[in-house]
Amino acid sequence: MMNSTNMNFYINRLLEVQTNFLFFSFAQIVLVVVGIIKIPLYTHLFQPSEIGQYSWAVAFISYIDIIFLGWVNSTLWRFVYTIKKTDSFLSLVAHIMPIFLIVSVIAISITFIFLNLAILDPIIKRLIFIGFFSILSQQILAIIFFYFHAYKQFKKWSIIIIFQQICTLILFLILHLFFNFGIFSIFLSSLLLNTSIILTFLLRYFSLLKAVIKKIKISFKGTYFKYSSLSIIISLCLLILNNGDRFLIFHLKNENDLGLYSQYYGLASVGFFSAVQAFNTYFGPNYNSALIKSDSSPTNLSVVELYILIFTPFVIFLIINNETLISFLFNKNFYGYNSVFIWALIGFYVYGIYNLLEVRMKFLNQINKVMSALIFISLLNIVANYIFLSVFEFKISSTISFLSYLILLLIAIGNNYTFIKELKLKKVILGIIIASGIYYLLHLFLVQNLVSFSTLGYLTISTILALLIYYFVLYKIFFQLLNSIDMK
Repeated sequence: MMNSTNMNFYINRLLEVQTNFLFFSFAQIVLVVVGIIKIPLYTHLFQPSEIGQYSWAVAFISYIDIIFLGWVNSTLWRFVYTIKKTDSFLSLVAHIMPIFLIVSVIAISITFIFLNLAILDPIIKRLIFIGFFSILSQQILAIIFFYFHAYKQFKKWSIIIIFQQICTLILFLILHLFFNFGIFSIFLSSLLLNTSIILTFLLRYFSLLKAVIKKIKISFKGTYFKYSSLSIIISLCLLILNNGDRFLIFHLKNENDLGLYSQYYGLASVGFFSAVQAFNTYFGPNYNSALIKSDSSPTNLSVVELYILIFTPFVIFLIINNETLISFLFNKNFYGYNSVFIWALIGFYVYGIYNLLEVRMKFLNQINKVMSALIFISLLNIVANYIFLSVFEFKISSTISFLSYLILLLIAIGNNYTFIKELKLKKVILGIIIASGIYYLLHLFLVQNLVSFSTLGYLTISTILALLIYYFVLYKIFFQLLNSIDMK
């Protein structure tokens, strides 16, 4: 029998998990809601050409970010599960920080040289200037967020995220509406908020900062450096797949087309990919730590099955309601390119499954296979975009991106075939088919009989209907999978 001490421990642990989950879920909801609010704001406050200029700047800065800065977070996530004590964690940060500072200086230098020699458009030049420091502040903030994640302090992380998202949105509106900063308000609001959070954290946790400084020594430790180098190449290839088409659309079409494409692609990113990131953020630590113990643990299998159970209905719902959703969120200047949203949506879904398999391969020291596949697919993506954009409308790029992710997934399945065979997906797929069939039939009824409803009213009813149907059909499978995941 379980004694009272063990019972109290179990109850307290359960309450802790539930509290963390509630805070985490609320923070992720805020992330998605704020992201969705920004889409109609941008389409009403800015012209497609302005969005195109902003998207070009974002694309350029993203490459600087990945090459010089983005490796830090992936390296920390990779090695934190092989250490146990806080002191070891601080040593890991201390090893990485000098390299981070050095490459940050290099990144700043290269960005300024590029601005002076290659960029002629003064608006894009200023956007890149402000955007670079915004991205740099975001990477520093990511290290802070990593600290809270690594030690499962989801409550603190959630509070900071909620504060950051809401205040950034408010500051953006103030800068744009009252100080006329225009398109620059997007980057500037993020930079100011991130900087204030970083300074507050450093003052609040000054003892941690001093402990890291004492341990700092410039050492390109072989394991970290090798993994970081390969991680940069992998991230760069993924970035090419995600936004390499932006440069080609800008070059072969125009900034107006780029603005239209970016908004539809951004809607898929905010509406769906943000939810995928939330899933990975919450279950990622458990998935990663289980890989340390076993390459085919029940936790890993259940996480993949749970992803398919949650996000397949999500994709189906968004595809069925895409016209209504776009007409509700977008300004009329942006209408007419729904296929970009649909193919981007399906592409993100496929990438989510691939990402779980990619993480598994990295932990099993198959990073060279990951890198080789990504290099091949990213080059294929660039060539295909260049050829087809010369002939077809810019919409074709979203289809090419989807096909690129699909080929990547098929390669990953081949490299994880034994693991894939252990997945138990029959009940999951059957449940999704039944629930989706019921929802689609009722959706057709709604379309025919609720024509007098407003767009918001229709979306609300359709969403509630989908939640109820999918919940009652799939809830048993959902909780079975959730309970089989080791949340310790």
